[in-house]
This record gives sequence, C-alpha cells and structure tokens, in this order.
Amino acid sequence: MVSVFLHADTRAQVNYYASVPYATGFETNVLDSNWYTHSSLPGGRIRIWPSDTLIYGGDTAQAHTGNFWLGLDNGITTGTYIQKEAWMGLNAAGQSGLRLAFAWAEWNDETETQDGVFISSDSGNSFIKVLNLQGDLSTDLAWHSYDLDLDSINAAHGLTYTGSYVIKFQEYDNYYFAGGNDGFMFDDISVGTGVTAIQQSEVSVLSLYPNPSNGSVYLRGLNVKNDIHVAVKNILGETVPCSINWEQISCKIEWAGNPGIYLIEVNDGAKSQMYKVMKY
Repeated sequence: MVSVFLHADTRAQVNYYASVPYATGFETNVLDSNWYTHSSLPGGRIRIWPSDTLIYGGDTAQAHTGNFWLGLDNGITTGTYIQKEAWMGLNAAGQSGLRLAFAWAEWNDETETQDGVFISSDSGNSFIKVLNLQGDLSTDLAWHSYDLDLDSINAAHGLTYTGSYVIKFQEYDNYYFAGGNDGFMFDDISVGTGVTAIQQSEVSVLSLYPNPSNGSVYLRGLNVKNDIHVAVKNILGETVPCSINWEQISCKIEWAGNPGIYLIEVNDGAKSQMYKVMKY
C-alpha cells in the first residue's frame, strides 16, 4: 500500500535524525523515520509511487533506478496553488566533506520561486534555498542527476553541520500528475563522502578537464550524432551564459564569472549528468 503524507502546520516536525552516511531509493515503499512532510493546504500530495502507475498522453512515469520514486504534486483538480515539502533530517554533527546526491525529474511543471532544495541547520526553524529546480528548462520525465558539495554550500550560506541538519525538497504548483501534469519526482537520494550512490547515466562516460579551471574546460567522449545539450550553472542552479565550441568527440566550454563552484550539465534528451568544476 502506498502512503500519502499530508500536514498543515508550520512547526518543525522531524523527530528522528538519521546518521550519516544516509541513502534511500524509496524501495521499501514508505518514507524512513527521519522524513517529515508538509503541505501548505489540504490536497497537497507527498507520496511514494511505483513505476508504470502514472500514464498520460503516451508518457509513463518511471523510477530513476529500482521500482519506486518520491513525488510532490496536488491531489486535487481545482487548480489551487499548493506548496509541498519533503524534509530529510540528518545528524551531521562533526561531519565534513559531505556531498548530497539525488535524481530529479519534472512533469510539465512551471518554474516557481518556491521550487528547489533548501537547507536548515536548526531543525527546520529557518531554511536557506541552495538550489533552484527549474521545470521550464527541463524535458518532461527526464531524470537529472545532482552531486552537490555541502561543505561549499554551508560556507556560502552561513550554514553549519549540526545534529539537526535538514534538507528540504520543495515544489509549488497547481495541478497533478497524469492529467494536470504538474509535479516533481525524486529518487536515489544520498548524503555521504566520496563517490555518491547515484547511478550514472548514459552520458556520464565523459571526461572533463582541467579541473580546477579558469573558466575554460573540455568535455571529451561525446557522441555528437545524438542531441546533446550542454549548460553551465552556478551553485544555485541558475544558468550561466557560456560559449560552446564543438569538435568531433568533444567540446570546449567557456564562461565568465566569479571564482567558485560551477556545474556542467550534459543532457542527451533522456537523462542528464552534472559535473562539478572549481573556477579559480
């Protein structure tokens, strides 16, 4: 039985903070005890779905890996805007070198300022947005893999690792999966050090160099016969203007901007992969 999780209060409700490293692909079909869900109005839906359940217009929602994924959408058809939140509580006290990895997809979702990933160091009493998730710029039901450096994010936003560290995944819109078609999908979420638990996509056999970089990098191993899209994003997920010069099996990417962490996104039309680059 798939559970629906709805809440209407605004207090921090995480009761258990999981030890790190932590990972979930939602394959048990229930949220772990370190998760809390919240809906700004009745009718918001934060739910685990099995693959092949939602079909609309010839499209079928599939998990990134395995058979289950976490969805945020509306369970009503009135067109009411509702904010849906999935909080992941972690005991990160004394940690360093942590990375957050997850897979995200959307289904015809319009970008709203409330969409994204947020982090709290104080049990969820206050949150800071650390990543935009932009539905308008994504292909429907195409999984995107993220691998974020939490040390750098903490330093940039004045956050610290605590025993009540909360990562919140949030979506705001007015319709539902497989009909109104607004909503976010999440899968394969992990927090730890070293190699992430995200399964690599077909475009991840590439090599990127140099890294660190002065704002000029090469991607090698691309099959330019396919429809490949390359973009540069800052740590907030905002697209940065860049120039791309294609060669036979590689491309040169150049962009301007302040020193810091940037993400190179490579999308083959079905899946995408993020590469972290340090610009000096």
